[in-house]
Amino acid sequence: MIVTSKGKDNRYTYGATFNGVHSSEYGLDVLADKEIGLPDKTKITVDIPYSNNIIDLSDLYGSQAYGERELKYPFHVMDRQDMQKERLYVLWQKAVNWLMAPSHKVGLVDDVDPHWHYLVEVQKAPSWEEFKSAHGTLEVTFTACPFRIKNDYEGNDIWDTFNFDTDIAQFVDFDIVGSKDVVLYNIGLNGIIPTIISDSNMTLISGDTEIDVVTGENTFDWNLGVGVTAIKIVGTGHISFRFYREEI
Repeated sequence: MIVTSKGKDNRYTYGATFNGVHSSEYGLDVLADKEIGLPDKTKITVDIPYSNNIIDLSDLYGSQAYGERELKYPFHVMDRQDMQKERLYVLWQKAVNWLMAPSHKVGLVDDVDPHWHYLVEVQKAPSWEEFKSAHGTLEVTFTACPFRIKNDYEGNDIWDTFNFDTDIAQFVDFDIVGSKDVVLYNIGLNGIIPTIISDSNMTLISGDTEIDVVTGENTFDWNLGVGVTAIKIVGTGHISFRFYREEI
């Protein structure tokens, strides 16, 4: 849920939702010099003895691994309805406590990219610069997982948010009588463990992997690699796959 507030009369009305609360709640506006850092690839290589060649094992588990990234947000802090130093201190102190409270990565949704979220944590101390006229700048660095995560699951029928440049339509809900061959498409950059929801016991066969699904929600140590995954579903009933695309 995005929480917004008109009470502080934010000039730019541009911010971000962190841990379920919008930055405007604390009189914060994101300034223009925001930086969205990109992750480095994590390369795993082995030298071949007596050779100038190397073996690259970076995608040994199905997809290229990446390191963490940094998102740098400079916030302008001001309450234009109460231009007092005391009010400014209340705002920035509450903002710092809000940002520093989580002890693990939580969701961050940028207003300009509302259909995706990052998993982030403020690990470095924010910096505060105060100006004479009851306003200031709070600079915050979020340490983030390498991938953005789509808010809506793949194959949903929410056409209002469908992007014809980047999204694909696919079936993720199936009625099975006996058996059926299906395919799932992971068009992101990272393997994804799906949640499998079934109203009866079924068996999934994908390559050399065989999975017994029980009634209800199921998760297994089995992921949908990047690209196409072919699955044979054996049983009778309704089954759904829920997974969320991950991209840089």
